[in-house]
Amino acid sequence: MKSPFITLSAVAVTLLLVGWLDYVTGPELGFFVFYFLPVSIAAWYSGRRLAVLSSLVATLVWFFVQGANGLVYSSGLIKYWNGAVRFVAFLIIGLTVSRSRRSRLSRRSIRLARR
Repeated sequence: MKSPFITLSAVAVTLLLVGWLDYVTGPELGFFVFYFLPVSIAAWYSGRRLAVLSSLVATLVWFFVQGANGLVYSSGLIKYWNGAVRFVAFLIIGLTVSRSRRSRLSRRSIRLARR
């Protein structure tokens, strides 16, 4: 995906699909690991900035889905704690994928320079 528009579109469509599937499956099924996919796409094809942004958007989509499903917590703080934990998880995945991509490109450049 060379085009930033294509990358952004892929991330947006994937986030919407994952959010919809999360909503349809209901609050009883843990679905949050599937949000790693759009975050990873963003990180791989666009780098750290979009990885951070997509992590934030994925967290907001998760918040929206939880509210739409009518999930009620015993304390209002629990929802925010869970959201913060998910944001950190998305961020770790995004930054790790981004770093892995940069490392791979760096190794490829070194190999090409040796030739």
